[in-house]
Amino acid sequence: MRQFSLALLALLWGSAASASGAIGNWSVTETAAALTGAPTVVAQVDSEEQLLNQIGAPERASLVMRCQDGSLALYVSWPQVMNHDNDSILLNMPETMVRYKVDDDPIKTDFWVMDNSMTAAGSFDNVGAPKLIKALLEAHRLVVRLAGENTQDATFDVDGVLFVAQRVVAACTGKPMPPLSDEPPPAAAAQQPAPQSSLPAAIASVGHSDSSSASPGGAVLGASFIDLPPDLAIGLSRPGLKGAFIVGVAAGSVAETSGLHPGDIVVSYDAKPVAGKDDLVAGVRGTKLGAAVVVALFRAGKDMQVTLNYGTPPR
Repeated sequence: MRQFSLALLALLWGSAASASGAIGNWSVTETAAALTGAPTVVAQVDSEEQLLNQIGAPERASLVMRCQDGSLALYVSWPQVMNHDNDSILLNMPETMVRYKVDDDPIKTDFWVMDNSMTAAGSFDNVGAPKLIKALLEAHRLVVRLAGENTQDATFDVDGVLFVAQRVVAACTGKPMPPLSDEPPPAAAAQQPAPQSSLPAAIASVGHSDSSSASPGGAVLGASFIDLPPDLAIGLSRPGLKGAFIVGVAAGSVAETSGLHPGDIVVSYDAKPVAGKDDLVAGVRGTKLGAAVVVALFRAGKDMQVTLNYGTPPR
């Protein structure tokens, strides 16, 4: 899947404006792209413990919540290389097995996607990240165990996470954000109740993805997508807009070579309305190899069309 790093985006876009501050124990940095004004919000809290890094020196792990290029991420940056236990089917990226505990809840075991450095693991897309974020909304403490050359536990004091999540999700849904100085002080943030309803609805509705599988005619789109969250449509000043929201595009796929981008909203496929992911799945499955299909989509505030070229039909 196409991935973008913060450093690469900074080189491509530059930074027109930036702000930094603290929410509870979190440090928060916000930047706006010079060309597009698109926001990037990065919030980070360090572990209470000093852990051993790759050369045996003490270093803290970091829990990072981020909105970048319209994509949510929540991950732990670890000071050593982690074990590669599995491969993510959706993202075709390595995974590591983690155990974690939120407050006094039971210990959970899961597989988290690893970044290219093998020193960060979590979720880097709009499918898995909201699930992890939702699990922390009312939390005060997160303990994570990751395995590498040395298995170590990292404890994070996540007080203020609700206000952090509001800012990060707002950046990804196009909602306005107040200045960082308007946030409640750390003590107030820790004492405030944390109802899930106060978080933008997009974080609750982004939960399931669908990848178009091969059609009987052999056509494969090569993209993952979800129903467009209603809150995102409102944030785009298009209330009532329905469609399939493109979460990711596989390298070399029909979707990529034809010009589909993560963040596109497909509203029709081959002149048939697309009200959500199921309509797009049905459209692709009814497509034969060799077809050229026009899709209408909404991208960066504009209506446009893209032609999907499904290659050469069999002889």
